[in-house]
This record gives sequence, structure tokens and C-alpha cells, in this order.
Amino acid sequence: MENIIDYQTKLIHTFTHKWTERAQVRKTYYPYERVELDVEKPDFLTELLPFSQHPLWNKADAFLKKRVNSLGWILYNKKTIHIETEIVMPVCDDIVHGNFAVLEDDHFKQLASQAMIDESYHTLLSVKGCALISEFRCLPKITLPAFQLITQLKKELFAASSWQQTLIRLAAAISSELLVSDYLISLSNSTEIQPFCRALTEAHWRDEMSHAGIFTLLTRKIFPALNPGDQAFLIEVIMRCSTWFNDKESACWLSILNYLEFPDAETMLFECNLPNNNLNKNKLNHLIQSLALTTQGETRHDHSFSI
Repeated sequence: MENIIDYQTKLIHTFTHKWTERAQVRKTYYPYERVELDVEKPDFLTELLPFSQHPLWNKADAFLKKRVNSLGWILYNKKTIHIETEIVMPVCDDIVHGNFAVLEDDHFKQLASQAMIDESYHTLLSVKGCALISEFRCLPKITLPAFQLITQLKKELFAASSWQQTLIRLAAAISSELLVSDYLISLSNSTEIQPFCRALTEAHWRDEMSHAGIFTLLTRKIFPALNPGDQAFLIEVIMRCSTWFNDKESACWLSILNYLEFPDAETMLFECNLPNNNLNKNKLNHLIQSLALTTQGETRHDHSFSI
């Protein structure tokens, strides 16, 4: 166990000291400052729309599909804003305020403070991304219903004790940070979409490569200090959170499609409302397995982190 602790401490110190080199907010170029928009390119990846393979979508009017695609970019960024502000940053706040006794070392608090700055920057990127594309495409302002991810999290928090709420926030953050990279990689690597949208997403993705490692390390540090009941509770909630994250947000899409008067929108969404089995949960599953090994005293180092 001592070897694991020494290795974790070394990684935490490395993450902290290298923040000025890796953090996108520290770069001199921000993707929203030099905006070149291409009217012909889509703003969002069509394949990420939950109904992109449905016959009703395939036969829809081309102009209508372009509007839906652009609003898909808006929907994606609005959900990102909620994840950053209501899921990730509250956990950083817990660490900074000492709500996890095992993370009292100043390096942990510095790391959480740095992550909060990163997440605030990601929020700014999404706010800018929504504003610029909305203006460019003359998009309507649509009031969306609450995201299922946030609704389910609030329900879970409401029914929990104060300490359980702290663990639930941690579970939601680690689940989101390990699962979000799939969407970011798809968008940031795409040459099909708007160059501005790709650049904005790439900046976010570069930070998240490190954040996945950071939140994994923090969870591994916290987990052995929990009693067996809390350990089981944390793992259970992590898995539930991954299901919430995987939700296709059909209510939000129905609001968009109905506003645009998309034909048979409800039927299309109903027929597409199956779980997203393509979501890559390898990192999350690996974390849960490693937590169990840690409690058994095994010394296994993970060298997969991006620093």
C-alpha cells in the first residue's frame, strides 16, 4: 500500500506543477478570438444525433436537418455547461474546503483549484460557442427542459445525508469526467464540422485528457479511507451516474424538433430511445476494478494518465 501512496503522491505533485504548461486557459490563443465560420460546413456531427439513422431523419428536408444539426451543437454545449458548473466544480469546492479529510494536503487543494479554473474556462468556451453559432445561423432561442443527468443527480442528492451528498457529487464528477472524452474526441478530430466548433472542442478535450487522470487519482486516494458501506455506496452511485450520463435527453430533443415542426418527431424519438450501447465505459470499469484491488492491498500502478 505504501508504494501505491508514494506513486499517487508523485503523480499529484506532477499534475499540480505542470498545470501552467498543459492548461488551455494559460495558452495565448483562444479559439473564440479568431473566428472563421464556414457557412457550408455543419456545426455538429450528425452521427452524434440520437436519431441520425432513423428513416424519418434520412428523408427530412435538407434545410430543416441543417437547423436541427446546429441546435444539436447548442444542446451539447448547454449540457456541457451544466456538467461543469453543477457536477465537476462542486466536487472541486468540496476538496478545497476540506470535506475529504484524506485530501488535506495543500497539493490536493491546489489541484482542485486549478481544475476549477479549467472548468470555468470550459464553461466560457461553451457559452461563446452557443452565442457565436446562434448569431451566425440566426437560431431561435428555445427554452429546454431540464437535462436528465441533472434531474437524476438532484433527486439523488435530495434523498441523501450530508456525507452521502459529498460522495454522490464525487461519483457524478468521476463518471462524467471519464465518459465525456468520447464526445470530445469525435468532435475535436472531425474535419467535417465547422473549424471553429472543432477548435473549441479540441481545447476542451486537451484539458479533459488530464482531468480523467486527476479525478481517477483523487478517487483512488479517497476510496481506501472510506468505511466498507461508503465504499459500496460510492461504486453503486458511480454506475448509476454513468446511466444518467448516457441518457439521450429525449425531452430536450422533442422541444427542439417540435419548435422546428419536424414531421413525426415524437415517433422518431420514441423509436430511437434505446440505451447508447456505443458509449465507451472502459476507463470507468477499469477504475472500479482498481478500487477493489486497492482495498485488497495490491500495488498496481496505472501509467495511462496524460499529464
